[in-house]
Amino acid sequence: MIVLTSKFWLEGYAFDKHTTYSEYLGEDEFGRPMFETARPPMGEAVYWFKYKHDSSKLKTIMSLLEQNSDFSKFMQKFDYIVTIPPTNKNRPFQPVDLFARSVAETYHKIYRNDLFKTTNTIELKNKSRDEKRVILRPTIIVNEILPLDANLCIFDDIYDSGSTLSVYAELLKEKGFQHIYVFTLTKTKNSN
Repeated sequence: MIVLTSKFWLEGYAFDKHTTYSEYLGEDEFGRPMFETARPPMGEAVYWFKYKHDSSKLKTIMSLLEQNSDFSKFMQKFDYIVTIPPTNKNRPFQPVDLFARSVAETYHKIYRNDLFKTTNTIELKNKSRDEKRVILRPTIIVNEILPLDANLCIFDDIYDSGSTLSVYAELLKEKGFQHIYVFTLTKTKNSN
């Protein structure tokens, strides 16, 4: 597992890299860039699960998680799994919600997808950390449903810059939560 650090959480991990390499091959007949990309098993499963809407890959994701003793040890540190509201609400299913529910059920955790309420519908993928903070901050309302001494983990699928997770963790800190953890399935190659 890859360590994710921030002053806003106690401990954070990405299970694996999202890609091992990606080589630019040129453009197709429509002018779109083409790449040859290799991914580790978790990266491949997440790619098909999230971007190709293949819900059967959840079984692969869960199998990889269950086989990893470091993940099992990490799961012992918190009681609640919370998720960030999806930006793209038009997917056939919400990948983070589906995998977080499965992990919660398998590891006997309490799953909450209603901790954060947001009016945000802007895609944040290509925004800088500061832009994300400016966009997200006024749109997030932390639904105060958990005790402030709760040990909770924010789940996400892909860690890129970490700025979205940092903003949500920072808001939880401001509300008085002290025991915050973070977990993502993969980490992009260019993330810090």
